[in-house]
Amino acid sequence: MIAVLTTGLAVSIASAAVEMNIVTNKGFVAFVVGDDWPVISMQPKLPVAAAAFQIPNPADHGTADSTNLALMLYDKRSKRARALFDAPVTEPGSLSSQTEHVADWAVYRQDVLQGSTRYTILDAKRAGIADVLVKVRLAWPRLESNSETYPMPRFGVHSHEG
Repeated sequence: MIAVLTTGLAVSIASAAVEMNIVTNKGFVAFVVGDDWPVISMQPKLPVAAAAFQIPNPADHGTADSTNLALMLYDKRSKRARALFDAPVTEPGSLSSQTEHVADWAVYRQDVLQGSTRYTILDAKRAGIADVLVKVRLAWPRLESNSETYPMPRFGVHSHEG
């Protein structure tokens, strides 16, 4: 069993959570999302599986902006999937970028403009979780109406093999 758990994404996460699974060639990846996170897209089949969610943020109501999270799994055996995983995460026109390592994860932080809105984008990538490569992307619009109690979302990723 492989489990990837994303936690601490936003202060406003619902009290209830939903565990979801994506089947891999040798098992599955499990992840947890808030029960009030709308599904933006779901493509559960390898060689590139992906799940994307909108994270509720009162500041983006009535705007074209949204806080969102995407989880992508790449089949290690697929040359196409490996190339997509290995591609740089820097967005064109990035205003700033930083890279750090947290345990076995490479974490990339960048600020980009989407229209007139500044977004902070966090990408975490990790190879070597059983038979898949994993990438998690969090995009957060830096809106003037963000509450002081809704700080920059933080995310952590935990994996377990067994």
